[in-house]
Amino acid sequence: MNQFSKIWYQTMIGDFRLWRSIFNGLETQAKLHPNRRCQSNAAFQLAFCYQIGFGCDRCGSQSLSWLDRSGRCAEDLDHEVKFIQANEGPWHVGISRELGRPRLQDAYKASNVLIEAEKVYGQAILDLGYLLNKEHDVLILLKASLAQILNELGRSAEAEVLLLATLASSRNISSTLPVLRALKETYFLLGRFKDVEATVLEEKALWDQGNHKSSMAFYDSNAMEEETILRDLAAVYWHQGKYKEMETTVMQRIEVTKKLYGEADRQTLSSMTDLAAVHIHFGRMEQARGILHHAIPIAEKILGKDDPDVLEMSYQLSFAVSTRRERKAGAIIATRNLEDRKRVLGERNITTQVSVQGLAYNLDRQGRRREALELRETSLKVSRESIGENHPRTAEAMSMLAISYFRFGRWEEGEVLQAHGVDVYMNAFGEHHIDTKAATDRLARFRRWIRFRAFVARVIPQSIFMVVIRFLESSNAWVQRTLHYYA
Repeated sequence: MNQFSKIWYQTMIGDFRLWRSIFNGLETQAKLHPNRRCQSNAAFQLAFCYQIGFGCDRCGSQSLSWLDRSGRCAEDLDHEVKFIQANEGPWHVGISRELGRPRLQDAYKASNVLIEAEKVYGQAILDLGYLLNKEHDVLILLKASLAQILNELGRSAEAEVLLLATLASSRNISSTLPVLRALKETYFLLGRFKDVEATVLEEKALWDQGNHKSSMAFYDSNAMEEETILRDLAAVYWHQGKYKEMETTVMQRIEVTKKLYGEADRQTLSSMTDLAAVHIHFGRMEQARGILHHAIPIAEKILGKDDPDVLEMSYQLSFAVSTRRERKAGAIIATRNLEDRKRVLGERNITTQVSVQGLAYNLDRQGRRREALELRETSLKVSRESIGENHPRTAEAMSMLAISYFRFGRWEEGEVLQAHGVDVYMNAFGEHHIDTKAATDRLARFRRWIRFRAFVARVIPQSIFMVVIRFLESSNAWVQRTLHYYA
C-alpha cells in the first residue's frame, strides 16, 4: 500500500498552503528528479492528487496522464482511493500531536488569505464530495474548518447552517467534537448564549460518554480534550452568572494546564486570568492583584506585550487596583489598556469596546461623569455598527449609557435604552439569567425614579430637583426607601 494516502489523512487537517507545497514538490520531483524510479513514484502520487483534488482542482484527464507516466495501472490508483474512502484511522492524530490543535483561521487572517482559504476549502469539499460519503471524518473536519473561516469573515449565519448540516452527518466522537466546538464559537459570535450553553453541555456529555479514549493514539490527548471542555464550561458558567461553579471549574483547569504545559504557557496564564476575574466579581481584589501581578510579567515575556491575552490581563488589573484608595491608578491602567487594544485590535473590535466600558467605569468612580458619558455614547455607536443592535454586548453598552443618562437627568432617554437592553438580554439569555435579571431590576428602578420625579416636579423646579438628587446619591439607602415608597 502506498504511504501517500496515509499522509493525505494527516495533512488534510493542516494549513491548505501545505497541501499546495506538497503538490508542487511532487510535480517538481516527477519532472526533474534524476532517478527514474523516484519520478515514477511522484507521478503516481500526482495522479492520486488530481483524482481526489489534493493541492489542486480535481481533474480526471490529468490524473490519467500522470498515471500513464508512472507506469502503474488503474487498479493501483483505485486501491489508494478506496483506502481513503474506507475512513480507517484516525491517521490525522499524528499531526495533532505535533501541532496541538491549531486555529487555522487565525493563521489565515494574520496572512490575509481568508478569502482564498474559503475558496480552497469550498472546492476541496466539492471535489471530495464526489468520492467520499458525507459521514467521512475528513469531509466533516473540512466543513468545520470552512465554518470557522466564515466566522472570521463575519458570515456566522452561513457558518451555523453549514455546521448544523455537518453535525447531522457526524457519526463518531473524533469528528463530532470539532464540529460542536466550531458551532459553539459561531453561537458566541451571534450572541446566542443559550445555544452556547446547550452546545458546551452536549460536548461535555459526549466526552463523558466514553472519555474519548478509544479514538486517541497518543499520550496526554485526553487531558488536552479535558482542558478544552473545562475552558468552555467555565465560559458558560460566566455567562450564566454561576460564578462559584466557574471558580471551581477554572481551578480544575489550572491544575490540568500546569500538568500539560507548565506555568509559563498561554493556556495556564489564560486560566489564571479567569480566576482573577472571578476574584474581582466577589470583591476579592487583593487575591486578584496577586494573581495578575504574578502572571503579567510571565505572559509579557513569552507572549509579548501586545498579545490579546496579555491585554486581557491588563484590563482585569484595571478593576483589581480600582479601590477607593487607588481609583486614579485604575483609570491610568484602563486608559493604557484601551490605547493598546485600539492599536493592536482596532477600534471596532468587540474587546476594544469592552475596554472602553472599563475606562468609563473607572472615570465614573472618580466623579468624571461627563467623560464617562461621552465614552459610553461612542461605544454604543460603534457596537451598533460592528456587531448589531441585538447583540448582548450592545445591550451592555445600552445599560451603561442609560446609567449615565440618568445621572444627567435624561430619564426618558435612559429608560428607552434600558428597555431595549432588557429585550436583547431576554432573547439571548432567557428571563432567569443573572444579566437579564440585573437589567430588568435596573429598568424597574429607573421607572420608579421617573415616577418619583413626576411627583416631586409638582412642587420643586427641575434645576433644584437635580441638585438635591446629586446630593442624595451618596445616601443610597435613603434613596431606595423613597423610591420603594413611590413604586
